[in-house]
Amino acid sequence: MACLTLVLLVAGCGDDSTTGGGGAGATGGGGAGTGGAGGSAQGGAGQGGDLADGACREEADCGTDGGSTCSAPGTFFCGGAVMCTFDPVCVGDGDCGDMEICEPDPCCEDMTCRPGCYSNDDCGPGGQCGADLRCAPMACPQGDECGANAACTGGQCGPRGCATDADCDGYCVGGACYPEPGTCNALVP
Repeated sequence: MACLTLVLLVAGCGDDSTTGGGGAGATGGGGAGTGGAGGSAQGGAGQGGDLADGACREEADCGTDGGSTCSAPGTFFCGGAVMCTFDPVCVGDGDCGDMEICEPDPCCEDMTCRPGCYSNDDCGPGGQCGADLRCAPMACPQGDECGANAACTGGQCGPRGCATDADCDGYCVGGACYPEPGTCNALVP
């Protein structure tokens, strides 16, 4: 496990969410990739309000040099050369600790243990935490059960589309509503 942790830190893999909530499908994790180059004191085109350094709504908020990307809350960022071991840590959830699930590593796709969701808040707009500790879209048979920053499409909740922060109860990041801004991540060659 220590070898895999070192590999993930070196590779820059990790869950970008740094404040509660997370994006759809987010399940814990952690590590590098939460800071990054860039950041802007002003919001993106057509956006209002200031952003903290390293936060973003769109790529332009991360600088104009092309060296950073804007990742939505709860998404994983894998930059640069990834050193994968292709040696699975787990085969099923039973191989993991309490409140952990066995899933493909988002950067390498080897199977690894990571924290599962604890509540619907961990699953982002329109998500719900299942008994298996995994996030899934919430069903919306009546069309109005999805809550803030989410919309019902095809009987399932998901992030609500947006053009500006005014369309959201939070931030419009990459065309979808989230309770917190995205994160600028430096692209590593």
